[in-house]
Amino acid sequence: MKLKHAIFLAFLGIFILSCSEIRKRRAKESDPELKPFLFKTSYFIGGDDLNYSFPMWFNDSIIKENKIKTITHRWYSGSAEDESDANVYRLRRYSFNETGNLLRVQQKRFYENTVVENITFEYKGIPDKMGYTDLTTTDSLNLESPVEYTTYSKEVYHKKFVVYQNDNTGDFLFCVLNKKLQGIVSVDSLFAPTPDDIIQYGFPYKPYKRYQIENFVKEKNVVRYRYFDSSELAYRKSEKYPFSNKTYATVAKDGTCTGFVDSTFSAEEYLNRTVSTFSYSEGKLPTKLTHNGMRQGNFETFEYSFFE
Repeated sequence: MKLKHAIFLAFLGIFILSCSEIRKRRAKESDPELKPFLFKTSYFIGGDDLNYSFPMWFNDSIIKENKIKTITHRWYSGSAEDESDANVYRLRRYSFNETGNLLRVQQKRFYENTVVENITFEYKGIPDKMGYTDLTTTDSLNLESPVEYTTYSKEVYHKKFVVYQNDNTGDFLFCVLNKKLQGIVSVDSLFAPTPDDIIQYGFPYKPYKRYQIENFVKEKNVVRYRYFDSSELAYRKSEKYPFSNKTYATVAKDGTCTGFVDSTFSAEEYLNRTVSTFSYSEGKLPTKLTHNGMRQGNFETFEYSFFE
């Protein structure tokens, strides 16, 4: 009887293991891998598109292949069919050279069709191994109101961590590269961060976790990131009591990014979501991003100019 029981358990174990492998394989097959497209997904769901010191927003090989000279990204409020200038509340124009490198970014904001912000960021070279690029900033309106964008100065480059300082607030960004140091005790002993400093695990351009510290040992404003095998950002999940938010990319069977879903929860209870969907040109460049849900009526467009 003991032998029969042992044989039964052995076969049961093999059966369960086989079923588990089948489930994993089917799950992987049912979730298509995102193939690279013009924008990196972190531009839309990373929450860092206003951080101009790390302009890792584009696949430069696609920029070069399509001979793109400029991309003009406009944000609209109102009907998804009404692309009149009166409905534009933000405009960002990216300029590239013929090798696909980003040269400058101009950002404008509008209020009732009047320009209330006009800032240009000029890059002095290509991003370094951390994704950081030196830049100069020109504010044509010279506004004294608090700025929304972020720029950093490089402070420390070490093989185990890098440190940057926010040019506007003076707060620090600590990026911990060595996994052995990625713990709150190690971070506190290394950097003695203030509650306004940001701690990040992973490279500046590819974070896995980001948070701030309060009372020396407690994490707050935690953000987690997960990636496709292609290193494109799959989703970003943030926690800011009492709310949490998850934004993830949606992918077609052929690997095309179809858009994004942004959901908000409170104490695990679903509150709302926005589904954003791309429209593409015949040349497979994104031309429009339409939002449905809590951001109903808002949409974004992308206009291109090309080198001859």
